[in-house]
Amino acid sequence: MPRRAGRAVRESEALHALAHPLRVRILEQLREPASAAEVARRLAKAAAVSAGPGGSARGPRQLVPSRQNLNYHLKELARGGFARRTGTRRVGGFTETLYQASADSVVVTAGGPVALADCDTAAVEAG
Repeated sequence: MPRRAGRAVRESEALHALAHPLRVRILEQLREPASAAEVARRLAKAAAVSAGPGGSARGPRQLVPSRQNLNYHLKELARGGFARRTGTRRVGGFTETLYQASADSVVVTAGGPVALADCDTAAVEAG
């Protein structure tokens, strides 16, 4: 699969798409094409693992969205340009829409466009 480029963001509408912490977790799951149901299952599995054997339902699992809620967040990510539709697939009697992250990385900047290599170099030099 070809590598996607990074993206520098400064538009307020695009930043709004990243404002919800769940959307960042969703983007992490969209490195490969996936449906809302598939992402919801992955997030539920990750929450169950992080809760551990004695974890409670009020712990990390409360952050697991329903498929419908996840669909809303996917559409907001797509509207902000962070995710894109990559196709559909039939599963039983349903047609699922597949989404994928639009870029491998996102850099938020207050200035103009910044080369991602420059951002990486600056972070290494500052650290």
